[in-house]
Amino acid sequence: MTTEQRTEAILFWLNKFGDQPGLNLRPCTQLITVWCSHLPSITHFCLTGKLVRRTAFSPKDAYKEAKEMLGKAFNVRKTHKHLVKQLSSSQAANGDEKEIYKFLVLITFNIAICHEDMICKFRHDLRNKGLEDILGRTLQQCCDNILGDSWFSVEMTPILQRKNLSARKTREEVYTNVSSSCDLNNTLSSPSFQKLRQKNIVIEKLEQENNVLRNQCENNVKKVNSYKEYLEEAEQQKENVSSELRSRINELNSDEKRLRMENKILLREKSCLEYDISTKEQAILDMSRELKELKSSLNESKDEVQRFQQINSKLRESSDSMEMTMKSMRKQLDEARDTVLSQQIF
Repeated sequence: MTTEQRTEAILFWLNKFGDQPGLNLRPCTQLITVWCSHLPSITHFCLTGKLVRRTAFSPKDAYKEAKEMLGKAFNVRKTHKHLVKQLSSSQAANGDEKEIYKFLVLITFNIAICHEDMICKFRHDLRNKGLEDILGRTLQQCCDNILGDSWFSVEMTPILQRKNLSARKTREEVYTNVSSSCDLNNTLSSPSFQKLRQKNIVIEKLEQENNVLRNQCENNVKKVNSYKEYLEEAEQQKENVSSELRSRINELNSDEKRLRMENKILLREKSCLEYDISTKEQAILDMSRELKELKSSLNESKDEVQRFQQINSKLRESSDSMEMTMKSMRKQLDEARDTVLSQQIF
């Protein structure tokens, strides 16, 4: 099994994937062209399980996103992480076909675990092209976790040495090839694949439960934050109200002091007014008494005036009478004087 055959098998499957409804991607004839649409579309499928056509802005972005996806997938499963670490997104972005091939092998292997039907649906096309056996061997080798530095070796007969801690001896564990006729169904149904798939199912279930719990936790955090904001607002309102109350209390205390002082002044003024009122009331009483006396005196005076007027009237009458008498007597006197004088002359 040559490197060209491995590359042809992976590239053929990748083009069949891109030819599906919803994608309809133009076939790639070289590995260096897969970054544009095939790689971002298959990366999106691995992340979401949905066939959506994607286009990358640059090879660097495409391989960086693909490596992040693979790192997350195998890190969660806690398997094959060393294979992901061997990937170089910068070398692949620069057109290193061996590095691109390693990316595509791990992506195809990841899909074989998560979406087995996406591999099997093209089994007949691969068989007709004579590529089923090659793809099956490649996936089995990847599943057995024995790629290491033999990504492009023709034969796959690596030997892993492990320590038997109980016997303190080294034993050899040989991973043999699948049979000369490697059927994809048999490969994907092998115990190692079944174990990975079951583990992936458990992980997906745990991730779903974790997502539910995370959503619940986020909702609870939002509620807590909402309550916290509400409490902060309430605390702020409480502080504002307390501040207003303290200010109002201070104002009331000041008003109370002022009113107490004013009340003292008013009490003093009241005492003075009461004294003045008492004094004036006494004065009024005295004046009333004097007024009564004056009225009484006035009445007496009126009587005296009337008597005086009567007397005065009588006096006027007497005066008039006396004046008339005097006039008469003066006339008589004048007549007598004239008589005397005339007698003297004669």
